[in-house]
Amino acid sequence: MLLTQQLANQYYIYVDSNRPPEPWDIYNPRPQNRGFVAYFGRVLQAVEENLGKQGLVFYVTLSDMQKLPSYGDNVVVLIIGDEHYRLPRYIHQVGAVFKAYGTSQEMRWKALAMKPSYRSFITLVQYFSNLSLRLPLLVNYEFQKLRAAVSKDVKIAPIYDIPGGYHNSEDLPIKPIDDRAYDVFFDGSVQNNIYSKWSIKNFLKTPKIVARSLMLQQLDRFKQKYSEFHIQLAIRPAFGMVSEDDAGSYSKHLMNTKVCLVPRGTTLESFRICEALRYGCIVIVEELPDRDFYRNAPVIRIQDWSNLEPVLAQLLSDKEQMREVHKQTLEWWDTQLAEPVVGKQIAEELNQLPHVRGESAL
Repeated sequence: MLLTQQLANQYYIYVDSNRPPEPWDIYNPRPQNRGFVAYFGRVLQAVEENLGKQGLVFYVTLSDMQKLPSYGDNVVVLIIGDEHYRLPRYIHQVGAVFKAYGTSQEMRWKALAMKPSYRSFITLVQYFSNLSLRLPLLVNYEFQKLRAAVSKDVKIAPIYDIPGGYHNSEDLPIKPIDDRAYDVFFDGSVQNNIYSKWSIKNFLKTPKIVARSLMLQQLDRFKQKYSEFHIQLAIRPAFGMVSEDDAGSYSKHLMNTKVCLVPRGTTLESFRICEALRYGCIVIVEELPDRDFYRNAPVIRIQDWSNLEPVLAQLLSDKEQMREVHKQTLEWWDTQLAEPVVGKQIAEELNQLPHVRGESAL
C-alpha cells in the first residue's frame, strides 16, 4: 500500500473547523469508516497519478465555506457536501476549488409561471431560503472579483463542477439486467429530519418530502395495477440511517435491480444517481442540473411523478429497450463518472493553471 508520505502531494479530510485536518492516505479510501469519501479516495488516486505538479495541499470538506487550515496558491479544495449552492469565503486565498452541487440553484421560472402548483411554491420557498445563505458569500465573491480587477496581488480561484459520487456502493460484479430479480427499487428516506411541531418545514414540507411522497403514492398505485412486477422498497427514517450490514445489503439489492427510482433530495442531485449508474440500473429521475456529466446521460427524466405509472409500464414491457439502456448506462459511468475519469479531469484542470504551484508542506 502506498503511504501518504510517499505521495507527491498532501491530502486531508477537513470536516470539523474546531479540529485539525486529518492527514489522509488516499489509498485507504475509507479512513476511520468515513464512507462519504470512498468515491473521492479513488478520484484523488487518479489525480495523484496524472498531476504534473508536486507539493499541493488538498482539503476535502463537506461544506466548510468560511475557513481552511492553510491558504495559498498550492491549496486545492474539494467541497463535496454543500447543498445550498454557496461560494466559499476563501475563494481569493486558494488555487482552485472543485465543488459538487454547483454554485447556483437552477430554477425553471417559465415552468413555475406556466404551471403553478404546491410543488412549485415549496421549491420557490427553498430557493429564497438558499439565497439567504448564499447572498453574503455572493457579495464577498463579487467584492473579491473587484479587488482582483484592480490588483495583481489578488487572484480568484476557478470553481469546477464535480459529481457528488456515491455513499453506499460496494465493488460487485455487474449482473446482466435480465438476471436481476427486482423490477423496481427504492431505498431511502422521505425526509431528512424529524422536524419539531412548530417548525416551518413541518408545516410547509420541503421539495424532497413533496416529491418523494408523490412518487411513493404513484408507485403504490402501479404495484396494485401491475402485480406481476417485483417492487423492492425500504423507507428509512432519515438519510444515513444505514448500518454497515445494511450498506452491504443495499449494494446487493441495487445490483439486483432493473429500474432504480431516483427522486430529488434536498437538491435535484443525490448519491443514488451515481450508485445506480455504477451498477448499470435503468434510472428514472427528475430533472437534473445542466452539468457536463449529466448532459445527455442515458437516464429517463420525469418532470412529475404523477406520470410514473405509464413510464414504468412501457419500460418494463420492452426488454430490448431495457437491455440497451442498461448497456448505455454502464458506458456512461465508465466514460463520464468513474473515479479514474473524474480524477484525470481534475488533474488536467490543475495542470493548466499556471498560478497553482507546489509550495512547502504544512
